[in-house]
Amino acid sequence: MPKVSIITINYNGIEDTIECLDSLKKIKYPNYDVFVVDNASKNNEGERLKKKFRKYIHLIQSDKNLGFSGGNNLAIREIIKENTSKYVLLLNNDTVVDRSFLEYLVDSAEKNEKIGSIMPQVLQYKNRNVIDSCGIYYYKSGIALILNLNKEKNKIFKENLFSSEGVCSLYRAEALKNISCNNEYFDEDFFMYSEDLDIGFRLIHKGYIPKFEIKSIIYHKRGTTAGEESDFARYYHSRNVLLTIYKNYPTYLLFKYFIPIVIMQFGLSILYTKRWKLGILMKSYIGFFSMIPLIYKKRIFILKNSKVKNKNLLKYFEKSIFPIKWILKK
Repeated sequence: MPKVSIITINYNGIEDTIECLDSLKKIKYPNYDVFVVDNASKNNEGERLKKKFRKYIHLIQSDKNLGFSGGNNLAIREIIKENTSKYVLLLNNDTVVDRSFLEYLVDSAEKNEKIGSIMPQVLQYKNRNVIDSCGIYYYKSGIALILNLNKEKNKIFKENLFSSEGVCSLYRAEALKNISCNNEYFDEDFFMYSEDLDIGFRLIHKGYIPKFEIKSIIYHKRGTTAGEESDFARYYHSRNVLLTIYKNYPTYLLFKYFIPIVIMQFGLSILYTKRWKLGILMKSYIGFFSMIPLIYKKRIFILKNSKVKNKNLLKYFEKSIFPIKWILKK
């Protein structure tokens, strides 16, 4: 069986990380190793994890919080350098896994070498008959939503996957090497949020396809790692959605869908105003425009090396331009 390197990031969440690692120790898959990146946690959490799990984990201790992107990149660089793992699995520390989850993911990935990423069926930690995520689906107006959120377990109502979600994604190591830019795999300018969407875009640009595997199951305590309703999270999410569009839309599509993107952002401004959070959205716009010169260089690199035409890229998008049902719910 091909070797899989598993990465999880700890940031002041040692209890969740211990539960996650304890569940990994019970899996059936025989050929894997585990990298734990401690993102400058307080109270010596990295050393405490190393003391508890000893040789079971490779601890990478960062002296500052590098976010999701930078933290994962620290481990991915080590894995790519070792060149012994065919797959890299990213796993949130606020998850627990089913014993067979990795077998199903690898078996599915082995069927087609063009599969760049594969996502398990993620269920809610507290209500284990309800889906937390099966990945990300994407609209031309620049909105990404969670696939099959809150649907019943094993009842898949939507299958048009655009990208795996960062909570748990199996990536082909060769695919990660092919999309790297400036020795980065996840974009460290994003820090956190939408980096999984961005890497999904780049995998498609390189001709890889996304997939999810319904038989593979994990359980997720959504929102515990960063507080998804915090102003901190809102800022990065709003800013990075725009960075993803600018970075990955070919020029033709950027012009074609510019007005729908603006309309969608106007709608979001109304939503943020109702929630007394318009200032956060405005701050994210300032952050986006200030980063355009930096992201422009990456945009040129991605589009220059893209292997897909506009119509082939669009087949991964939703057919409708706007997420009407989502808007009505809001």
